[in-house]
Amino acid sequence: MIVEGNVGIGSAAPGQKLDVQGTVRTIGFTMSGQGPVSGYVLTASDSGGDAVWTSSGAAGGWTVSGSNVYETSGGNVGIGTTYVTGGAALTVMNGNVGIGTWAPNSSVSINGSLSLADQNVTSNTTLNSANYTVNVNTAGGPVTITLPTAVGIDGRCYKITDAGGDAGANNITIASNGGTITGSSTQTMIDSYSSYDICSNGTNWLIS
Repeated sequence: MIVEGNVGIGSAAPGQKLDVQGTVRTIGFTMSGQGPVSGYVLTASDSGGDAVWTSSGAAGGWTVSGSNVYETSGGNVGIGTTYVTGGAALTVMNGNVGIGTWAPNSSVSINGSLSLADQNVTSNTTLNSANYTVNVNTAGGPVTITLPTAVGIDGRCYKITDAGGDAGANNITIASNGGTITGSSTQTMIDSYSSYDICSNGTNWLIS
């Protein structure tokens, strides 16, 4: 079939040689004339839906290395969501995430061990998002552990442990940069080798 002009499927005013207003189903797809090579990705060139083959390294920071595909421009990745300013490096909005399992039954299912940040401190320390378990040795004197503000970090938890070393002579003071700690401005750990699990409820810190 030879057609002069454009052909429309579902469209009475086709704007391209073949203009399909609907879903296209195909077993294979070839886009020739642009000289793509292995590892190239199909990239939108304008807001009209036109696309070209582009080196993966030039397509929004995506790079192919062997069998690995990774993002190099420092942007965010969303699964089940589009990019949101201020979002996380990886956000999954739909479905469960499985690590070591094909059938995750919770938001995150891990079939194996879990490693969390573990830090030993001997002096006053302010915690942030990089901390979790904090082992405090007070052999050199009393130590203050300062929590960040509880506001805006609902669900973040820390585990603070008295690692001993002072035979109970020095205390650990837990303070906060925002929000109370189980109803008080500070909490004091007296017993050696005791530990506190402290979590934010979005407003204050609670010890469990």
